[in-house]
Amino acid sequence: MKRDKIVGTTVLWSLASALASAVAVVGIQAASAEQQESPKLEVLLSQELADMEERNMSVIYLEYPPGTGTDAHRHPAHTVVYVISGQVESSLDDSAPVIYGAGESWYESPMQLHATFRNPSDTETFKAIAVMVRDTSKPITIMEDAR
Repeated sequence: MKRDKIVGTTVLWSLASALASAVAVVGIQAASAEQQESPKLEVLLSQELADMEERNMSVIYLEYPPGTGTDAHRHPAHTVVYVISGQVESSLDDSAPVIYGAGESWYESPMQLHATFRNPSDTETFKAIAVMVRDTSKPITIMEDAR
């Protein structure tokens, strides 16, 4: 009888351990899937500028889930970014990264290297509006390694 009790307890612990492992794996997969979400970019306005040949003004909504970012890139545009909510770690050229939060903004010159651009949070989505006046004869974004 005592042996049956020990075997029963061992089986119970094995099942509990297996269940805990399964819950942990599902949790890790869910967190991993959440971090694998892609940034959302939505053009809110795109307007050709009548008095400036081959120039366009765009207003773009940006949304970066926790932990996501963009590789080094450049824009052939005058760019202003305004942070709506969350935080973003950003650096231009060879400057040290700066954390921008809600209500803050910055300017990028045409073709300036945007070396770092990522949401440093593990939990909060970064949201911003970018206003760009750009050269329409060039792509809106040029990835640094594509140059």
